Amino acid sequence: MKIYAVGLSLLMSCVAVQANIVSDSLSEYEAYEAFEENKFQAAQDSYAKLLEQDPYNAVANYNLGTALYKQKKFQDAQNCFKRAIDHADKDGLLQEQALFNQGNGFVQLKKLQEAIDSYEEVLRINADNEQAKHNLEVVKQMLEDEQKKEEEKKNQSDQNNQDQSDNKDQQDNQSGNDDKQQSGNQNKDDKGSNNQQKDNKEQSDQKDEQQDKGFQDQSQESNKEDNKQDQSQDKKQSDKNKDDKQGDDSKDDSSVDDQQSSNQQKPEHDQEQSDKKEQEADQDKQQKESDQKDEQQEQDKQDQQNEQTKNQDQHEKKDESSKQDDTQKDKDIEQDLKDKLKKPEQS
Repeated sequence: MKIYAVGLSLLMSCVAVQANIVSDSLSEYEAYEAFEENKFQAAQDSYAKLLEQDPYNAVANYNLGTALYKQKKFQDAQNCFKRAIDHADKDGLLQEQALFNQGNGFVQLKKLQEAIDSYEEVLRINADNEQAKHNLEVVKQMLEDEQKKEEEKKNQSDQNNQDQSDNKDQQDNQSGNDDKQQSGNQNKDDKGSNNQQKDNKEQSDQKDEQQDKGFQDQSQESNKEDNKQDQSQDKKQSDKNKDDKQGDDSKDDSSVDDQQSSNQQKPEHDQEQSDKKEQEADQDKQQKESDQKDEQQEQDKQDQQNEQTKNQDQHEKKDESSKQDDTQKDKDIEQDLKDKLKKPEQS
């Protein structure tokens, strides 16, 4: 029975071996012919029938694994290669080829360390196996590149996490500063409001005091007028004509006093109007300053949000660029390996 090593058309090289087992069985012949014609499913079926009769046949397990491998059924092929290795007994050549193809299968399954172990086992059996040496060096390089790539991804992930943490701390600090500033402005507004209320109270007290003073002045004027009228009546009794004249003079004096009282009250009213206008102007000024502070705070907050959005967009673009670089790097590595690997051989 001929034994064929697996050929990796894109990644690995292969060799063919001749087992020291010969059989005239029709099933074995049909399996061989099917394999030679690349009818791997038919070859698989024929070798499977042989194993139903002799499950521990190392050669049949090896050839079945080869047929499965050609159909890209890598895990099933690995199971067959393992049985071939376990039951090869003292057949070193069969064991060497099964280990070699097992290493190829591990490469297809992305189990690079296991592939390295298989190739090293081949070289312990046959230190002159050049294909095993070649594949061992290639897979070691693949594993090194893969580990380096994983390390770069880890570093990039750590950097992204650190950037996100820094952005979160910055947002928290900005929020705390905004709250503190708003609290300070509120306290200042409350203080200003209290001062304004105090000023209004003082002005109101002054107004009441001025009104009381005005009432007292009017009362004194009224008493003065009454005294004058009494004196006028006394004088009428002594001299009627003289009393009439004095009564006219008293009337004139009263008119003059009223006019003076009115003139005294008018400046007080003007002062109240002026104070009221100043208060309104101060209130408008305070309100305007408060509005300006609120607008500035809102603008600062918007600028902060824009900066954070810009940083986040830069990180996303950086991540996307890194992914594209990784993809291109994988393609370059695969192409480089294809160029380095040997082409299949068969004898």
